[in-house]
Amino acid sequence: LELVRARFSLLRDSGRVDEAFASVEESAKADPTDRTRRLLVDLYRDEQRYDRAEAVVGSLIEARPTDQTLKAVHVGLLASLASQARESGEVEAARAADAKVESTLATYRKQHPQ
Repeated sequence: LELVRARFSLLRDSGRVDEAFASVEESAKADPTDRTRRLLVDLYRDEQRYDRAEAVVGSLIEARPTDQTLKAVHVGLLASLASQARESGEVEAARAADAKVESTLATYRKQHPQ
């Protein structure tokens, strides 16, 4: 995992961001565990590619539907998408993202009442 992260950093720092992500995506396909996909979520989030991070988290949740940590990350990413849309002046996209945050939270609360 550290080698995957190091390769990503090297490529990103040399301006080859798309290639850096492609490298991690390929490693994730070859990794039978979720570790590389979780790393991919973190890297996408760090680069403010929230839509891609959200898609990967969604696939992780499908594989592990009881993982509350993943669900918390998912809600955070949805909130980041809403914030990003607001900052870009995309009012309708922000409203839609806010609605998705609320509906997702409601779903997760029903699944995990505490």
